[in-house]
Amino acid sequence: MIGSLDKDGLDIEFTIGKSHNASNAPVRKLLQKFAKVQEEALQPRDPSRTGTDMATILGQIFSEYLRDTSKAMTLILLTDGLWQGTDSDEDVETSIVEFLRNATIERKSTNLRWFSIEFVSFGQAGIKKLERLDDELGGKYDIR
Repeated sequence: MIGSLDKDGLDIEFTIGKSHNASNAPVRKLLQKFAKVQEEALQPRDPSRTGTDMATILGQIFSEYLRDTSKAMTLILLTDGLWQGTDSDEDVETSIVEFLRNATIERKSTNLRWFSIEFVSFGQAGIKKLERLDDELGGKYDIR
């Protein structure tokens, strides 16, 4: 469904490892990458992995985007919402708020949906956190 949104291809990044990431890829390649990562994720867990630090991941994505804001972006996060490597939920909020308050992004925000973040939940374990980010973040920090 999202294949037609970006004419030069889509980007995909995984918290499971950069070797699976792809930039400007056709939908077919992204689907293949996603299938490989899904297979790997179902394997016995590597004890050296400590969990996803979503605040850091978002900070990296936001920094990369700020290097070139010429195109609108929709960031779709497929997640269980648990983020066991994140110190606190407030760190994720802070990362999002600081990005949206960046002067470059504030200027762009006059354009409808120049940068969008969508959390797509799988499972119910972290759903309350995702609902709070979706429903309360804008009012709490006066952002849109």
